[in-house]
Amino acid sequence: MERKGSPTHLSRREFVLALSAACVTHRAGAAGGETTEVPKDFTSLFDGQSLAGWHPIGPGCMHGSGGKWTVEEGVLIGEQDPPGSGNGGLLVSDQSFGDFELLVDAKPDWGPDSGIFIRCGEEGSGFQIYVDYHDGGNVGHLRGEMPGAFAMKPFQIFPTRDAAGKITGFTTQPDSRAEKWPEGVYAYSCTPDEWLAA
Repeated sequence: MERKGSPTHLSRREFVLALSAACVTHRAGAAGGETTEVPKDFTSLFDGQSLAGWHPIGPGCMHGSGGKWTVEEGVLIGEQDPPGSGNGGLLVSDQSFGDFELLVDAKPDWGPDSGIFIRCGEEGSGFQIYVDYHDGGNVGHLRGEMPGAFAMKPFQIFPTRDAAGKITGFTTQPDSRAEKWPEGVYAYSCTPDEWLAA
């Protein structure tokens, strides 16, 4: 990975790549429909056609009863079940992995609370890479989803909107919890300006 920032900061893309995780989606967002090629030394976990190799975590999961998962035009779609109910869930790989690297193309709608879970057990505990694309959310930082959960996001994102309500850009503000972290917790985080520029 080529370093573009200072030695103590990673862009949000570098942060996700450096997390050690391993999934490659077959297709990008439905709007563009462009194909993402799987590097030769990677294993694709999504065939672009079905949920083969995946299963939802059902009742007893701390994140809902499973959610609704489908594949449409080569894109893996997850939503609440029923829509708007707040009842989501996790879709997990049938395989387990040791050390790995994660490559993901994601195109979340504005509003939902979402994420990519790694090192996740059947009860839903593990680590979440934020894909919280909503007011006060964050994309690319880490949360521990387990008893004694912890959130590690140094800033939150907020949209700027035009007169019609369309999102035209983003602003950030510090997460007040970050002020209480011990020295060095975020020695390798992108800055809000780097996140906005990415």
